[in-house]
Amino acid sequence: MMKLKIRALLLALIMLIINGCLIGCGDGAQSGARQKGLTFSLMTNYYEFEDSEIDSVLLDDIISSFTPDDWDFAVLSPDAPIQNSTFIQVGAPSENVGYQYTVEIGFETSEKGLALYRMYTADKELALKLIVDYWQDHAVPDIQAWEDVTWELGPSPQGRPIASAAPPQAPPYLKRGGAPCIIWA
Repeated sequence: MMKLKIRALLLALIMLIINGCLIGCGDGAQSGARQKGLTFSLMTNYYEFEDSEIDSVLLDDIISSFTPDDWDFAVLSPDAPIQNSTFIQVGAPSENVGYQYTVEIGFETSEKGLALYRMYTADKELALKLIVDYWQDHAVPDIQAWEDVTWELGPSPQGRPIASAAPPQAPPYLKRGGAPCIIWA
């Protein structure tokens, strides 16, 4: 009887290890399991990252490296809309918004085409949570208290490249990889 219990426990332990419950690999060990089904791209003002390169540590590194009053941003885009949302982005704190992070989310709508909503927060952890939850859980934030800034989009851009955004000295998170990014106007 004891051998049977030991075998059952060993089998359960093996199943837990196989399912990743006791040992972690990749991002799952750091921030919980990521929902499957979508792939994401991440663009910063310095580089673009493919889905396989994105994890919560990279997102934290990027947002933590933002320099106030600099043109730092991170745009996370799924390959298919999440509840009609096509991207979420976080911008560096700047003087003109009281040194708060800018968080924006875009939606495809039948009425407006692309709709854009914005909120400001001085809390880096909240900005990080919003972008990580979007990536990891495919969770769209509750935007009821966010400002509708769709009018700022104006007419569609012409789609011509204006500059390569590779800096003379890249931030530390870029040591992990990524490809140079081109800014479009």
